[in-house]
Amino acid sequence: MIKLPKQLKFTSISYFCKTPFDIVCPRFWELKWIVGCPWNCSYCYLQGTLFGRKNLIKRKPLNKVVNELDRLFKWATEEKLQILLNSGEVADSCAVVSAFSEFLKVCSPLLKSYGVHKVLLVTKGGKREIKPLLDLPYCYRRFYITSFSINAIPVAKKYEKGPPNVLERIEAAKLCQENGYEVRIRLDPIIPVEGWKKAYDELIDFMFSIYELQPSRITLGTLRGLLKTIRFTNDKSWLIYLQNGEKTGWGLKMPENKRIEVYSYVLDSIRRYHNKDTALCKETTRIWKMLNLQPPGMAPIWANCKCNCVP
Repeated sequence: MIKLPKQLKFTSISYFCKTPFDIVCPRFWELKWIVGCPWNCSYCYLQGTLFGRKNLIKRKPLNKVVNELDRLFKWATEEKLQILLNSGEVADSCAVVSAFSEFLKVCSPLLKSYGVHKVLLVTKGGKREIKPLLDLPYCYRRFYITSFSINAIPVAKKYEKGPPNVLERIEAAKLCQENGYEVRIRLDPIIPVEGWKKAYDELIDFMFSIYELQPSRITLGTLRGLLKTIRFTNDKSWLIYLQNGEKTGWGLKMPENKRIEVYSYVLDSIRRYHNKDTALCKETTRIWKMLNLQPPGMAPIWANCKCNCVP
């Protein structure tokens, strides 16, 4: 359990600890140096988080961000903590390329000076969006983890109309892998469109067999219909998959039996290539158990969870 002293107040950093008791989701650090996303994904939870204004990009002054990071890292040093900051919880980490480039230039020397803390970059970006990472000197690269949000091609075509296409994202992940970055993969949300089994098999073959990705972790998720997301979403066509769904502490989900079918199939497909850490995102303990996956620790900490947002 991490408890920040009262004098450590931040505007761009927070410690996420609001997980409902029935949901497996460990506590993690958020770095909110930029808020908003230019992409146009139908199901995006930022539509609710930002009250329908997710395309309005807001940047925090980088000098203040660095000052807050420095104060956090000094405290972490005293507490003997190593921190991973998720910069993709309220934004696509890399989508605004010019801002991302400036962020790397300003924050990388600070990360190197402490030597143990890292930033998680979560993105649907392609080669253009990750170019600042390829331009970054090698001495800084170990302080960043790249996490690519990837989906089956027909799902992306229907519900992810703004970001680079799926193959571009896989190519960007491969470039990061070849240039010394740890790569993680998010298959989230898995949506059972017509022909979904074949589509996800092809996606997994693309990643592992053709592009030879070697992600350190894979995190799987399905649709999460939070009340505000449902209220503010412009394209409501995806809500058909939540009909007769399960109400959970993290919103309305697909029916339990459908989630079991989806997870089981995709996990089996992944295991043909990947035997490293694989986890579920914001899923119920019951689903973990029904899939014969050991719930990773105890609520509300879930200390053993090897998912996207934690070290």
